[in-house]
Amino acid sequence: MARERSTLLSNSYESAADRQARELRRQKREERKAQVLEKERRKHLQLQVANEKVKKSDAAVVTFADKAVMITAVSIIAIALFSVVFISACCATIQADINTNRHAVLSLTDDINSLKVKIEMKRNLHNVRAMATGELQMHIPTDEQVVFLGDNIEVPDGFADMIKGKVYAAPVG
Repeated sequence: MARERSTLLSNSYESAADRQARELRRQKREERKAQVLEKERRKHLQLQVANEKVKKSDAAVVTFADKAVMITAVSIIAIALFSVVFISACCATIQADINTNRHAVLSLTDDINSLKVKIEMKRNLHNVRAMATGELQMHIPTDEQVVFLGDNIEVPDGFADMIKGKVYAAPVG
């Protein structure tokens, strides 16, 4: 506090010439600062201009031939990509057809297996006999019925009973 008072007192007793000199020094300092800032600004602008010149000189000059090569390359790439999409679509269609055919083959395989079972059932002698007597209402021939085997062959007596015995005595396979 004492120091502030002494500064205030010294400022109040300061002469006008001293104040003027101090003001001039302050103005000169500000002018020097402004000059330094101006020099830095000019250097910065010069660097910017130099950088722009370098950028312009580094910029590639594209000729007509270069443009033609680029357009050709882009066209080839576009055609290749279109071909890939088209081939993928064709593959999907073919795969759908293959799946349809697989299902058809599986269905036919099931039908074939069921028909094989039916054939085996029809081949079975018991089933044949049951169908002949049941559904078709056939009867085993009696002795009175004539069996023709040929013109020159004679049928022995009891031939029908012999056939009946063989049919019913035959093992079923």
